[in-house]
Amino acid sequence: MSFDTLSKYKEIFNLIYDGVNIEQAIAELKIAGASQMISVIVLKDALGISLIDADDFIVNSFTWSENKENIEGFRKKFANVVNNLKDDIRVDRDL
Repeated sequence: MSFDTLSKYKEIFNLIYDGVNIEQAIAELKIAGASQMISVIVLKDALGISLIDADDFIVNSFTWSENKENIEGFRKKFANVVNNLKDDIRVDRDL
């Protein structure tokens, strides 16, 4: 992803977002080809919000609702792997 492409998505967001209807702006980003990850970055930068808050907007948006279950499942699996690794590290350290 080039800086120019990210700038294009930010410009689209700023043209569409009216301060009220964020869903329309998210939809326009997707139509323009922005991924969920890029949409999160655009919202974070444009609204001056945290990465977590921007991610919440995208994951819970109607526009990306078809991916919500898969994303939540992936994140749960990832968290389990990380937690298991932490347990393994603790055990190894005790040896």
